[in-house]
Amino acid sequence: MKILLALVFLAAPARAIELSLEENRAERGSVGFVDIQRLFSASPDAARAKESFEELVRQAEERVNLKKAEGLKTRMELEGLKIERDSLAKSTPTLPAPVPAPEPARAPSPEKQPAKTLMLPGMTPLESAPSAPPAASTAPAPPPAAAPVVVSTPSVPVPWSAPTLTAPEISRRLMELDGRIVGLQADLDRKEAELKRERQDADKGLIDVEGRKTDQVLARLYRAIIEVARKEGVSVVVDKTAILYGHPAVDLTDKVLAHLKGSSQP
Repeated sequence: MKILLALVFLAAPARAIELSLEENRAERGSVGFVDIQRLFSASPDAARAKESFEELVRQAEERVNLKKAEGLKTRMELEGLKIERDSLAKSTPTLPAPVPAPEPARAPSPEKQPAKTLMLPGMTPLESAPSAPPAASTAPAPPPAAAPVVVSTPSVPVPWSAPTLTAPEISRRLMELDGRIVGLQADLDRKEAELKRERQDADKGLIDVEGRKTDQVLARLYRAIIEVARKEGVSVVVDKTAILYGHPAVDLTDKVLAHLKGSSQP
């Protein structure tokens, strides 16, 4: 009796496994493959996603170019003010050289007294010998000089020049330019920081949008593959790049693509 019960208990699992195997044998199926790259490229959803993404890229580039143009305009204005300031600083009139102080007046030196004549007893003072008269010049007198010829020249107009600024006016203008230069430099720094932030935000936003659109296209693609596989009685579908050989009869790419185009029509 115990032996009979043991045989019954041992036979029960065998019958269950046998039934399971019979159920598996009753299921019939096959393996198919698809070209994912081709499906993704030719999918209508992928084409619409690409057009939408290109429009977002164009809008991002317009925003970046607008920020770049604003910064370039401010930079050119700043460079013009710097050039004007340098030219004005070089034209500052130099102070005249200091005039030396006049020297104190000196007392006039006493005139030299004429030399006294030595007078001896019994002698008369010596008289200075009369100077010889100048010899008459025998050279002929020069002819009278001709009168100078006056040539009248037409008057040339003097070109007008802008009045030069005085030193106080130049100082005031330089202070004004310095203030504007400082303000424009701060404005330029702010615009360059905004441009950098705009580029970073645009790149990050486009990457996020591209990822979301790719996931949406792949999700629709996987649903189409499942529907076609069930319709064709295919149990397993693999990517074409994951197999070494596949018969064209089990290639579901065209059928899935037709299903996608049919479901995408309104």
